[in-house]
Amino acid sequence: MLNAAQHENRLVLRDNIRVLVGRFPSISAASVALKINRQQLNKYLSGISVPSVRTLTLFSTYFHISVNDLLSSQVFNSKLYNSDKSSNQERHGN
Repeated sequence: MLNAAQHENRLVLRDNIRVLVGRFPSISAASVALKINRQQLNKYLSGISVPSVRTLTLFSTYFHISVNDLLSSQVFNSKLYNSDKSSNQERHGN
């Protein structure tokens, strides 16, 4: 059984993975791009399963975010916001 802190960490990771996968048009597209089995990716998205260190590293590499940031809600959200902001500026020539 998970203690409160472990449960919270699991929810943070699940939510962060949902945000990243949400950048794809579908879960199937995300699973192909990330080279993760679709059923396994669904388990991460639902919080049923936690990715291995290897899979966390895969997310980290693909999305250019550290594993530590992926596991942290405040850092992740702030870096993701800044990443989206700079991407939008690049697209719009600002």
